[in-house]
Amino acid sequence: MFLKHGWPRVSGGPEVWESIGGAISTVGVGGGFVYWGILAAISGFVGALCKAGTIAMATWMHITTGDSFNTWSHAGEAGLVFLGLLVAGPGCYRLGRKS
Repeated sequence: MFLKHGWPRVSGGPEVWESIGGAISTVGVGGGFVYWGILAAISGFVGALCKAGTIAMATWMHITTGDSFNTWSHAGEAGLVFLGLLVAGPGCYRLGRKS
């Protein structure tokens, strides 16, 4: 979901970044919202890519080193769950659903 929702934030441009970065005003920061917004957008998107890469590498490492199914299945299952959530999307029970 971080990838799906992160890309529009990364590619949204200064208006989107300023909107995202404006959240930092709640802790007393009074400017630089575009800067803070692009940092937030990039960190969420890149973080999701890193997580996916980590899960894929963990699964691959366990399989190629001859570990048993019981050892590598946890990482593999987590990867499949994350892939399924990405493909399925939030569905009708998402927060902020309009009637």
